[in-house]
Amino acid sequence: MKNEHVEMAERVVASFIPTAFRKAASSFLLLSFLLGCDGMLTSASTNAEIPPFVASGTITAKSFWAGEESPHYQAEFTFTFACSNDWWEIEVVRLNAAQGEGEIENCCVVPGGVRHYVLFKGRANDGALDAATVCPISFPPPTSYSMFVTWLSLCPVPRLPTIDAERMHRFLEDIPACSDTLDLMTVPQNEGNYSVTYLNPKTLFLKQLKIWNDGIEIVTGNDNRPQFRRFSGAFEKGFLDSEFTVMVSTNIHETSFPLQTIYQHYATNWATETHDDLYRSMYSELTVSHLSFGTHQLQSTPKPTEMFAFDFRPDKVPVRYLVRNDQWKPITDPQIQTLVRLARRSTEATQKKTTRKKQE
Repeated sequence: MKNEHVEMAERVVASFIPTAFRKAASSFLLLSFLLGCDGMLTSASTNAEIPPFVASGTITAKSFWAGEESPHYQAEFTFTFACSNDWWEIEVVRLNAAQGEGEIENCCVVPGGVRHYVLFKGRANDGALDAATVCPISFPPPTSYSMFVTWLSLCPVPRLPTIDAERMHRFLEDIPACSDTLDLMTVPQNEGNYSVTYLNPKTLFLKQLKIWNDGIEIVTGNDNRPQFRRFSGAFEKGFLDSEFTVMVSTNIHETSFPLQTIYQHYATNWATETHDDLYRSMYSELTVSHLSFGTHQLQSTPKPTEMFAFDFRPDKVPVRYLVRNDQWKPITDPQIQTLVRLARRSTEATQKKTTRKKQE
């Protein structure tokens, strides 16, 4: 009897025609420039080892409280991931989402960052304009566990926020706002040791990634904004913060592809407060069911024709404007630069007004 993991690999390998892999590779470098989330490419080709591909499958996400074996939250998703050179796009759909809950989530590379939006169930006919956030980072929002495990699993040569061969900036799974992420991401308090291995010498896909916390927690300050504070007691020495692992992979034309992965985020258990007594606060498991090579077109849910943009690429204060057909301009665009100047003037005026009130 075959092992279930072997059967999974055989099903995925059988889901595409091998000759498509070779034909796509010959034309892979002909595409060259990224304009937006329409699948066009960047001029760089760090992922030239493989042709464009689309992967799809399922995700199970769970959250736990300390001391509890049963999750207090559990959700099932389907995902689709498209990749070509340095461009990628992810869409996850939550199954059985309740009315008003986030049902469809989409994130992709745009010039100078990533674009992310959530579509809520039952919002299609209420007349409200959908919102999208653009953040100058290289990965999906870590608070979206389903999107984040997809990126860790399937993005070739993922751009991790490393500092050197041993240290990196931790992913902030508890910080949903892009502005707060930018404030906290690169400060020294958010650094930690890490270890990383890849599935093969080509260093395309992650095999395992471990990130440690130096003994720092994030709390809400007096201004209701997140800030860092050192742990007390045993946790002050640091602990394992998060862990990504490939459980099953398959070899396709001398390239190892992940088929089943797990991403776990840990939290401190204050009930015992011993150095190694952590509990799994978040668990995401991804399973690939289909791979297609020679294409990078994501069969996604129709995107909103208009979205209200909160663009953090130019500054921590977002530039707000309408975007049509998911086409995103670089921050050097004259119209974007005009909006940046107006936003900064408005912020400066507000700050001066606040200062005057304090002085009165």
